[in-house]
Amino acid sequence: MRSELKLMGLSHNQSGSYIIVLSEKDGDRKLPVFVSPSNVQELIIKIEGYDKYRLSIHDLFKSFSDSYGIRIVEVYIYSIVEGIYYTKISTTDGKNVTNIECGVGDGITLSTIYGCPLYASKEVMDVASIYLNEDDIKSEMSTNLEDFGEKEKNDKISVSIRDLYKIMEEAIDKEEYEVAASIRDRIKEVEKERLKKKNKKNKPKKQK
Repeated sequence: MRSELKLMGLSHNQSGSYIIVLSEKDGDRKLPVFVSPSNVQELIIKIEGYDKYRLSIHDLFKSFSDSYGIRIVEVYIYSIVEGIYYTKISTTDGKNVTNIECGVGDGITLSTIYGCPLYASKEVMDVASIYLNEDDIKSEMSTNLEDFGEKEKNDKISVSIRDLYKIMEEAIDKEEYEVAASIRDRIKEVEKERLKKKNKKNKPKKQK
């Protein structure tokens, strides 16, 4: 039996690795996946709508597949061996279905771009999944679910301001200045919203 997953959050840990947290849509288990910085940056770019500034290899893949009438039906994390996730994407031209092996980070990114379901096998969930509530994720993975508003918390992957700064720095290193500027503006928006909430919370109540 497979589990359908959704993006829940991400974190940049002390070892310099990025972790994407996937959550069961119909369950309580979470699946932490180590991915490359490029995959994380690509996800943030897509989720925040910065993709107009550049075309990635995943955009090229989608343009190519769209041109030939091919779409991705699903992404399936089907096995884990010695900590390595094995993933495949299922594509169709409307007649035939073809399975293609890919890296787990690329698979997660493509599922976001195509808007297709992301699944994990029972084996993967039994071996690698954990139980975390929101407080656990905040403390153990440095992902602050309160950095974004209620709508964004429900609809988008959650990213801490610290992680946004890290991703912005990497964009600058790659001379992707438009992306870096957009992330900078996003940080300002988040910090402004947090300050507004803090001031509202600390505002003295009117005495009757």
